[in-house]
Amino acid sequence: NRSDFEPLLREIEGIDGIDGGAIVDVESGMPWCVSAGIAAEGHLLAEAASDYWRMYQRLARNFESLGELRASLLVHSNGRLTLLPCGPGLIAVIKSTQQNGIDWIALQKRVMDIGSLFSS
Repeated sequence: NRSDFEPLLREIEGIDGIDGGAIVDVESGMPWCVSAGIAAEGHLLAEAASDYWRMYQRLARNFESLGELRASLLVHSNGRLTLLPCGPGLIAVIKSTQQNGIDWIALQKRVMDIGSLFSS
């Protein structure tokens, strides 16, 4: 149920430095849920970010020596997108503008909490 994600996305949005996030189906690029902090642009960001993730999946054999991808950080001049695996076929797309001070451990834990909804 998509409404199960909303409180967890609000928790992610509450982490200092995080502007918002979305839970995205990698295959289709369609967001399951988008937080209020990026609602205006979330669908476009989510779809575009899933293209990055699919590109990684196509080229994954080239990165085998590095191990499984845990996160992808896309740094742009006006912000960052962090892509994290989140359940089977899903990624979390997190937007941030703050350069330092983000609690990455808290962010990963919240994303893992969302992913655990799929293993129940």
